[in-house]
Amino acid sequence: MQTSGSELLQLEGVLDYFGITQVVQNENEISIILEERNLIPEEYQGRKLESKGSYEDG
Repeated sequence: MQTSGSELLQLEGVLDYFGITQVVQNENEISIILEERNLIPEEYQGRKLESKGSYEDG
């Protein structure tokens, strides 16, 4: 049975906050590249917010 990369990403709520930008599949692995959506939670609407960015692993 074959499935696409996007079908494997079934974690609840993940696609609410991230968009799939690329799916690369080869014989041994599937790589799914996500990009975080710039969404402000409702409870923070109207406040001045500052992004702290992301940190690299390692």
